Amino acid sequence: MTHPQPFRRVEKLNQVIRGWINYYALGSMKTVLTDIDAHLRTRLRVIIWKQWKVPSKRQWGLQKLGIGKDRARQTAYMGITTNG
Repeated sequence: MTHPQPFRRVEKLNQVIRGWINYYALGSMKTVLTDIDAHLRTRLRVIIWKQWKVPSKRQWGLQKLGIGKDRARQTAYMGITTNG
């Protein structure tokens, strides 16, 4: 099973959300959409994090996003212990 690129997921999510907004345009949607937005952003982060399966790939991805090398390494290897 192949996973679509994150931008395609975001594109599809935008289509669905626009549809919801147009359909449920009655009443205040701001609070509801803020909650949905927070949830979707979290889920997208989890999906990307799981695609970066190994800590070295996670470090690379974080650095590519502009995180400093030390902070990226610390975050990528969080929870990984070595037997030594």
